[in-house]
Amino acid sequence: MSKTNPKPDTQILTIRFPVALVRKLDRYVKRFEKEFPGISFQRTDAVRLFVERGITGPMVPERPREEDPKPRKTKSAKKSKAKAAPKKDIKSRLPAKRKPAARKAKPKKKR
Repeated sequence: MSKTNPKPDTQILTIRFPVALVRKLDRYVKRFEKEFPGISFQRTDAVRLFVERGITGPMVPERPREEDPKPRKTKSAKKSKAKAAPKKDIKSRLPAKRKPAARKAKPKKKR
């Protein structure tokens, strides 16, 4: 005889979780049981709750639309005290060229 699913609108799903994540789930379940004594709350209930929250929430944080106007700066907004350093020309960033050392005159060889 085969076992029938007691809840026909559900499906059994087997998932592997890292041990650290299972410990976090267990801590959450214990905290829930302390806050709401008398309510039966198991690890599977916590997983179901978090999956439901994750699916119904936005997948990606919403970005402002291009047509949305940017907020205007008000006069009361503080201006940054630090000013951008002026850009120096490239020559000032290069190391200084060394002048060649003065050559001593070699004495001429006698023939």
